[in-house]
Amino acid sequence: MSKPARNWRIEKARRTKKGQVRVLRTGRGATRQAISLGVVTQAEGDRAKAQMNLEEAQGTAQRVISLHEANPEACIAYLLGDPAVELLRIPPAYGTWSLRRYYTEVFEPVRSLAVRGWPQERNRWTQILDKIGHVRLRDIDKWVVADWLDGLGHWVSSVT
Repeated sequence: MSKPARNWRIEKARRTKKGQVRVLRTGRGATRQAISLGVVTQAEGDRAKAQMNLEEAQGTAQRVISLHEANPEACIAYLLGDPAVELLRIPPAYGTWSLRRYYTEVFEPVRSLAVRGWPQERNRWTQILDKIGHVRLRDIDKWVVADWLDGLGHWVSSVT
C-alpha cells in the first residue's frame, strides 16, 4: 500500500522591492519541506503548485526536490513550465518502480531486440520476476539476490 500523496500549497514568505516571494510548502514539523520560488506572480505560483501536486500524485515529487537541492534555478524553471528547460526534463524515478515494471517498460523492449537468444533469456527473467518482481529497484541489494539464489538452489536440488 502506497502512502497518500502530500498536498503542496503556496505561501507568501516576505515582501521585497521586486515583489512578493512565494514558497511551495508541504507537511508539518519534521516532514515539512519547502521550495522557494522567489518573486513570481500568483499565476506562476499556482502553476508550480499544480505541477508539484501532479508530481506528488505520480510518486515522483522526491526527484523534483532532489533537483531543487542540486540546481534550484532549473527546478524552478521546470515547475513554472519554462519551455527552454525541456532539456532538463527529469528522468523517471526508476528507484521507486518495481523490478517487474522496469523490466516491462524499459529493459525488455530494448533487450529483446539486441539479443539473439531472447526466448531463453526471457524464461530466466520470468523465473526472476516470479520471485522478486514486486521489489522496488532501490531496495534490490545483494541480500535480495542472495535470497533468490538460495531459493533457486533449493528448487534445483528438489528437481534432481
